[in-house]
Amino acid sequence: MIRPGGRIVMYGASSGDDLTVPIRSVFFPQVSLIGTSMGSHEEFVQMLQWVEHHDIHPVVDRVYALQDTAKAFERMEKGEQFGNLAIRIPDPR
Repeated sequence: MIRPGGRIVMYGASSGDDLTVPIRSVFFPQVSLIGTSMGSHEEFVQMLQWVEHHDIHPVVDRVYALQDTAKAFERMEKGEQFGNLAIRIPDPR
């Protein structure tokens, strides 16, 4: 899910190169697809350490239960959120 004019950044191809994209879903809302490299394992570890050292956390506006996903989209469509909206998916165990 992405808003019109949004950006999707893709990295890695650890599961292979084949990918199916519903291309009309990219054209009509004018979504940008951007590829980036992940860097080395050492760089990834350094990034995690930096984030932990500086106590950086994502801004989460609200967390919704899976059955309330429509409410999350309504909030997003109205532009009422500040930060990310999260959907909690229950553990199937």
